[in-house]
Amino acid sequence: MNMMRPFFIFLFSFFLNQVQAQITYIFNGLNGNEPMVKAALLDLDTLTKASGITITLLIEKEDPGKVGETVTRNGIHYVYYPDHSYQWTGTYPIYTLKAHSVQGIAFGIYGLLDEVLGFRFIHPRTTIKPEKIEWPNKLDYKSSPRFSKHGFHLHTQHPLELTEQLHNPDFPNAWQDVKEYIDWLVRNRQNYWEWCLLRTVDMKKWQPHAKRMVDYSHQRGVMAGVDVSLHMIQQRTFQLYKSWPKSWRSKEAQIERSLEDLFYANWDFLNVEFNTAEFVGGKDKLKTRLKKTLITTTRNKYNSNIMGRKHVVSPENMVGEQADVFSANDSIDLYRGVGIHTVMMYSLEDSVAPVYENKNFHHIHKDMQHENRVREVWFYPESAYWVTYDNSVPMLLLPYLSGRLSDILLCEKESVPNHLTFSSGWELGYWAVDWSIARWSWKSSLDGEEHVPEPMEWVTALNYSNEVKENLNQQLSLQQEYLGNKNLLRYMCAQTVTDEFSLFRKQFQPRPDFTFKWLANKSDEATRDKVEKVGLVQLQEYYSKSEALNVELSMLTSTLPHTPMSEYFMALQLTSLRAKHRACTVNAILAHREKRKDDKAHWLQKAAEIRLQGLEFVNLLEQDYKYNAAYLYAERYSHTSYPYGYLYAPHTLHFWKREEEQARRNRWGYNFMSIWKVGRIIGL
Repeated sequence: MNMMRPFFIFLFSFFLNQVQAQITYIFNGLNGNEPMVKAALLDLDTLTKASGITITLLIEKEDPGKVGETVTRNGIHYVYYPDHSYQWTGTYPIYTLKAHSVQGIAFGIYGLLDEVLGFRFIHPRTTIKPEKIEWPNKLDYKSSPRFSKHGFHLHTQHPLELTEQLHNPDFPNAWQDVKEYIDWLVRNRQNYWEWCLLRTVDMKKWQPHAKRMVDYSHQRGVMAGVDVSLHMIQQRTFQLYKSWPKSWRSKEAQIERSLEDLFYANWDFLNVEFNTAEFVGGKDKLKTRLKKTLITTTRNKYNSNIMGRKHVVSPENMVGEQADVFSANDSIDLYRGVGIHTVMMYSLEDSVAPVYENKNFHHIHKDMQHENRVREVWFYPESAYWVTYDNSVPMLLLPYLSGRLSDILLCEKESVPNHLTFSSGWELGYWAVDWSIARWSWKSSLDGEEHVPEPMEWVTALNYSNEVKENLNQQLSLQQEYLGNKNLLRYMCAQTVTDEFSLFRKQFQPRPDFTFKWLANKSDEATRDKVEKVGLVQLQEYYSKSEALNVELSMLTSTLPHTPMSEYFMALQLTSLRAKHRACTVNAILAHREKRKDDKAHWLQKAAEIRLQGLEFVNLLEQDYKYNAAYLYAERYSHTSYPYGYLYAPHTLHFWKREEEQARRNRWGYNFMSIWKVGRIIGL
């Protein structure tokens, strides 16, 4: 404890709604007026409405550092965040919460609410409350974070739930929606968040809004960052400098002016993209020069920090000289942290991850191990990808859960200090991935028994039966076997633009070795035979086995009221139907090649029937979207490159319909029935 701080005990009570229900707090080593502590105690009182409880909040051996300052350990520069572990002890009705910082006290209160009293903060707009609050007769509960800094990156290059609210203070309910998300972070004991700033922002209007969200984050014990680029052209990313003829100023002068605009708010981090676009490197000498300006100005003038990222694209697959270089020999660059970025559902140790021209992610794992010896590292995986891979198709991909847990435990084992999750939409069950990741970032024990994390632990955390959990574990294993190990996603993902554009056919997501245009018009008999006996058989097997599990899940949950499991069940039904539908359209393509007109018509008719069945589930899901449904799926103005919400394609099962029409009309160009404004997306 800081000896300069006077030791005192201060009694403080909250009275709620004119009712005498109260908890008595005794403060030792803090005064109870710290904003993050006051807010947490207000939540504890409001949610529990407890009376006759006495809690001593004690800070001992206080961690003396300042949030955001640079500390150097073993020659590596780290951005400091205090020890925020905590321990609860006591016998009803008198308890003690011990921590080494006010952050630990605040997070300890939310740990009590979640892991002891049973409140589940599953979504910014959904809190599940226990039917009955039972304070333990004897309490021995402790928890510590697996990482120093842990939180979420909202990928607002995509038109997500909060994209407009973060960019435009005049958007309806903008501040309340942002505040609601920050509160969700704190209630799940996260201490960092960031999001992508786009160059369509009205800077002068936005600056006070940004300051408000950063200030509130700090009041709640959360560090805040903003994701920008040096000069990335794609997806309207905010650029620190512009090229001629858009600006005649020197690049250094533009960077300094941009930093002045950004630091109207007291950001803890700028996460800066140095590449021009995905797969595009080059201009290494220029980037090295500008990097020094950026890092020194940010550190010395604004007392803030810079991080960058290593993409999953391997160096040999880059277009241009090379990707952003993190130099171990550059003393200035060593102050820049690095996010080791992986994509989609795959884990670092999966043997199969056929995305971004890779076989797997073993190379990026080696990069992480190397960088962890020389600079501050953040592991930076995804909980959803969007575009044409998961929630946009739509499919609920359960291996996101096992993959993220596997990576978290691996990173902890290898002493990776920080964890940042790339988040790209919460509907269709993907909220469970973010919520699970937030909880897995802590390790806890209750009454001496250490909690062992599991991919599907959210199920029993919401008081569903072990039978329901086992069913979902089987569904996860089935998806891992077929969609992951056998790479059935090569058929089930929708085709992205580069899959159908012959001049730049770089791979982003799983896809077959052939194009569907070739399969329909020029394929040889051997390939068609393999598609029929391998691909189509696997699609049918996956559908049959997953549908049997869906029937069982329906029986297990049929007597339950409408709950989060209803959303999960319908999303899984859609995933099964996706396999069945894709089998039909591939069969139609084979029939077209072999000039079997009646068979082609049969398969397309069957595909349409399946799509209509899927739309029934989509319509039911839309009734329970947490944010305005039309905002999520309708065409509308957006700060992003996409003139609609991120659930626009699922609203009509657009990709399913497009595949039917491609097969029917033998049209395979990337612009056929396209929803993508390609020029806008790539920055032309």
